[in-house]
Amino acid sequence: MYSLNVRKMILIFIMIVISFGIIGCTSQDKYEEKIPELVAKRVEAVINRDINKYLNTVNGDNEQYYNEQKRWIDDIVQNDITDYELEIAKMQSLDESKVVVTLNQKYKYKNKNYDITYDGLYLNTENGWKDSDINFQTKETEKFIFKYIEGDEKLDKLIKSIVIENSLDKLQN
Repeated sequence: MYSLNVRKMILIFIMIVISFGIIGCTSQDKYEEKIPELVAKRVEAVINRDINKYLNTVNGDNEQYYNEQKRWIDDIVQNDITDYELEIAKMQSLDESKVVVTLNQKYKYKNKNYDITYDGLYLNTENGWKDSDINFQTKETEKFIFKYIEGDEKLDKLIKSIVIENSLDKLQN
């Protein structure tokens, strides 16, 4: 028969194993399964033209993006799009609550095919993982905040010219 100390050690060992199991199941580790589930819900909502289900996938804390997505899904519901697809090309974790998801969106509208690839920012909110915005780069000046998609050369040049102009205004004043 086991002594009392051996039983305590076995119990402690089991508790440690269970603790590591719980820690291993944090949202950090689960984004690989939770975000694809969320994307599948978005696709289903678009195909079924279910505005509320679609908006439930969007982070309501970002009011501007939420309203933009509301207008987008309203437009989709009112128009005759077909063959809608949204596929994950890759996911990159920035930290335990932020993941950049490269998405490829395809659909047909008025016999024209649309094929768009973009980087979405998904955040782990208190309501689970949510689509939170495009993964914009941000450049701030005294007067403006620019949000732009990295690699857009025309926009990069425009932002640089505005920043230079803003700096010259400061020197003159």
